[in-house]
Amino acid sequence: MDPIGGTRQAGTAPVLVGAVCGLAWAGALRSVMAEFAGPESTFDWFGTFEGVLLPGLVVGALLGWAAHLAGQAPRWLVAAPLAVVLFTPSVLLSVFVDGLGGGAIAVPLLGMAGGYALAGRGPR
Repeated sequence: MDPIGGTRQAGTAPVLVGAVCGLAWAGALRSVMAEFAGPESTFDWFGTFEGVLLPGLVVGALLGWAAHLAGQAPRWLVAAPLAVVLFTPSVLLSVFVDGLGGGAIAVPLLGMAGGYALAGRGPR
């Protein structure tokens, strides 16, 4: 409660923590991608921000919001990691046109599968 008797939104802290964690994860993912590519790796700021860091921030914020809502979170928040694919629609198109870029879809799907496996719900 604030001093005049109203209630404050208590959901901002989990969303901000989630966003910071998502950004840190995306930054680590970008450096791993550069290591895997080796010296042939090319770098541009727009691709890194638009394709890696911004989606990581959004996914982290959505997962932080889902954690804040605990048992009342909408079902669609389960698919939050797929926001990575939404920020790079050219990659999704490239999968069907020339067969490249499947890793952009596989990374969030594997993360979702790992989250489901660690959640402890359902049969093992």
